[in-house]
Amino acid sequence: MPKLQEAKYDLYILDNWLPDGSGIDLCRKIRHHHPSAPILFTSGATHPSEIDEAMTAGADKYVFKPCEPDTLKEIVKDLIYKN
Repeated sequence: MPKLQEAKYDLYILDNWLPDGSGIDLCRKIRHHHPSAPILFTSGATHPSEIDEAMTAGADKYVFKPCEPDTLKEIVKDLIYKN
């Protein structure tokens, strides 16, 4: 993951299932390289074990899809400005 090591973003938005791998694995890698970066999971996965796994991997917040745009906007704002 060379790009992950090169750049830090204001916010990472992930899903449990990504086209090329696991959002959980990517979350762990982001957390390793950027310990204070805000990470938001937006997923249709609602099983408690999947939520726990994302939070344990380093997610700051977990939001179920679909999410109201205004709610998502407030969550993003809170995550970005808390850092």
